[in-house]
Amino acid sequence: MSTPTSSQPQRGRKVAAKGRSNTRSMQIFYAVIGLVVIAGLAFLFNYAGSDGNNSAESAAAPDTEDASENGIPTAPASDAAPDAEIQEGTVAGGFYTRGNPDAAVTVIEYSDFQCPACANFSTSSLYTQLQEEYIEPGKIQFIFHDFPLPYHDNAPKASEAARCAGEQDPAKYWQMHDLLFERQNEWISGSPENRFNQFAATIELDGEQFQSCLSNGKYSTEVNAAFQAAMDAEIPATPTFVVNGEQVKASLLLTKIDAALQQAGG
Repeated sequence: MSTPTSSQPQRGRKVAAKGRSNTRSMQIFYAVIGLVVIAGLAFLFNYAGSDGNNSAESAAAPDTEDASENGIPTAPASDAAPDAEIQEGTVAGGFYTRGNPDAAVTVIEYSDFQCPACANFSTSSLYTQLQEEYIEPGKIQFIFHDFPLPYHDNAPKASEAARCAGEQDPAKYWQMHDLLFERQNEWISGSPENRFNQFAATIELDGEQFQSCLSNGKYSTEVNAAFQAAMDAEIPATPTFVVNGEQVKASLLLTKIDAALQQAGG
């Protein structure tokens, strides 16, 4: 009778010891899980406060070679005051210009109004800086050269729309230029003419003159010639920039302009 009595407490102690061991193990396990959760939350908080903003800035940076390559840093906005007397006009081929026609440095942008990368550039702070610090003070002459790519069905008509606006006033060309890029998603599919007519009303053009110009294809020959001229110049992608005859990417555009100005003594 004494043997089973003595063996029961031993089994009881083992069970009790095992229960305490399991309890301590579970406490340690939950403590570790809690630390991991806290560390994860801290990481996410720090990421949202710093790296998240950097990623947003990178996503907003313009693509300056083609629609599949990115990496152009967004330039800081300029505080330079705009020049109310900025000169606007045209050069041979009907290409529209802004800035000083007698400047020692000429910058040509080969661009396609339907190109997403071109829209990224033309709505970026880099473009704002180019205008405010180089074009408007008359340091350079800037020329927009149409290069409507064959797989962008509405690009040629967009170039025509800009030229139809420009025939009423060179300043209206640049206003249409800005609208076409800023609201690109509104006209890149389907028939774009109704939207272009709305843009014309927005910038207060003579509506009948604009519609007649656009529907009759008044500048279609010039736009086709612009495309061929870009092909002959072996322009590899849109947008491409040429500074005093030398091709350059947007990431190096201002650096190249500064070097050209220094070389010209400007």
